[in-house]
Amino acid sequence: MDNNKKGGLHINIGGLIIVIIILLVLFKVDIKEKIQSPQFQKNITYVEDFFKDIWNNKLKGKVDNTVDDLTKDLVNTGVEGIQKTVNSKLDEIKQ
Repeated sequence: MDNNKKGGLHINIGGLIIVIIILLVLFKVDIKEKIQSPQFQKNITYVEDFFKDIWNNKLKGKVDNTVDDLTKDLVNTGVEGIQKTVNSKLDEIKQ
């Protein structure tokens, strides 16, 4: 085990969100009002469209091909295993 870990501040996404919410509450920011504002909705729509575009135009085809290949490999491996088992059982019955 490597004990040479460097020190530092490690914050995960959940902790960061909790800290942001606590700060907003401390400064009495109306979170609901901000989320429902037209500008925030425009920003969310922009980000959503951006990631949908990346998914549809750049990633989806590659992921679909990888999943298809992986599924075919797994199914073929499973079928081959079943065939070997059935063949060995048939050979045992013949003897």
